[in-house]
Amino acid sequence: MSFCRNCGAEVPETASACPACGTPVSQPQYEQAPVAQPQYQQPTPAPMPPNPYAEPVQAQVQGTAPSAKLILILGIISLAVSCIPFVGIGGIVVGAIGMGKSNAYVKAGGIRCGMSITGRILSRVGMIVSIVMTVFWVIYFSAIACAVGTYYSGNYHIYY
Repeated sequence: MSFCRNCGAEVPETASACPACGTPVSQPQYEQAPVAQPQYQQPTPAPMPPNPYAEPVQAQVQGTAPSAKLILILGIISLAVSCIPFVGIGGIVVGAIGMGKSNAYVKAGGIRCGMSITGRILSRVGMIVSIVMTVFWVIYFSAIACAVGTYYSGNYHIYY
């Protein structure tokens, strides 16, 4: 229900005029005004002043120093070879060579980049795994040799 604007009497929704005073009742028209969208602009950052405390970037070492890629490759080979029986000792050797090349690279002024650090870590892990696996294979094959020797010497009996 709505009310008359002239006399304040109640007017039914379907009525076109007020029943008390006869004033025509108009249905309110709701119009939605268009809303202007704000225009935003990205701020441009001010240029950064040079940092007086920044360390100077070293140039890549040229010449006889081994590259970081070589150190990484030696580390990967050391780790890959470390678990193979009878070849695991080669993992120790390759890992030692990788560690030596890494030390020479750093002493020559090479940048400690991700490849050289990863190669150094892989070389260490390869050497450790090679030592552990070499001890394992020696014990394993010694146990097999003892078992086979006992079986063929006649001291091994199967009782049914």
